[in-house]
Amino acid sequence: MTKIITTSLAAFFCIASISAHAESSILLALKSQRADLSMMSDQKLDEIRGAAKILGQPLPSVTLGLKTYHVTWKQFGAMDDYRSYIRHGFSYNPGVRNTVVENEVVHDVAGDVWFADRISNPNTWNSAYSVRIDSHLQALDKTTGQPMNFGWRTTSWNRPISTFRW
Repeated sequence: MTKIITTSLAAFFCIASISAHAESSILLALKSQRADLSMMSDQKLDEIRGAAKILGQPLPSVTLGLKTYHVTWKQFGAMDDYRSYIRHGFSYNPGVRNTVVENEVVHDVAGDVWFADRISNPNTWNSAYSVRIDSHLQALDKTTGQPMNFGWRTTSWNRPISTFRW
């Protein structure tokens, strides 16, 4: 048993060492080609992480206004696994107007936003401790208000796009 664990650890460190070397080799190759590399701030990385324009996916639970879900982490399980959360309810405001700006074009949107309280007791939800962990917004036609064939999703957990309850 000890030999298997030792062999596995050795293989892990060998792979990690090769990966670190390969990454630096890639960066060196890009620099040698005079590629314009710039560091991104943590804030910019947070803005683009998990964000995607979606086509041909299920619609959000609402196509008018904004539905905000409130969930609390159970204090066990992975923080990026939606099954580690308890849903406490939601608020819905059909009259709120939301927009997304993409390439200087302003789109009206409607959809779902999920806020997680990862600090409070699992049986309570406090908006002061909540962070936005998911948004699923659908573009709306400006004249008719009908959903268009695209939307946006930004997420930091593994909730399937069509899952609104557990």
